[in-house]
Amino acid sequence: MEKEEKLTIRISEGDLLLIDEYLERNPQFGSRSEFIRKVVFNFIERSESPMSGETARNIRISPSMEDSISKAIERGFFVDSADAINSILTEAERQKVLLKIIQEKYEDKRAAEDIFADFDRNVRPYGTGSSSNPRIVRKRE
Repeated sequence: MEKEEKLTIRISEGDLLLIDEYLERNPQFGSRSEFIRKVVFNFIERSESPMSGETARNIRISPSMEDSISKAIERGFFVDSADAINSILTEAERQKVLLKIIQEKYEDKRAAEDIFADFDRNVRPYGTGSSSNPRIVRKRE
């Protein structure tokens, strides 16, 4: 087993109070040390991620998802929203959700291209003198 080193940090009473209040609501951390370790490693992981920083902060989620994540954080399932979103994305990656979404979008795009190609083959615009308001007529075969 790897030897653990003791680390001493200075923290204001107000910040320590915030940590202690959080730990009261989230007993799964067990101790201040465990909580601080988790937060530090989450920070390192997020900051070294290719989607860290500005990109990660600009992810838009639905209000219902945001509400669910907030409730899960309040109940101690996640440290913060970044931890929750990271867990969700990790599970999505495990289940190959992104690949499935890309395949569906590809198939939808192909279907739309087929519809437009069919439209172009069977319909021609018929000008009415105004290029902004053409009439559509079926081509005669």
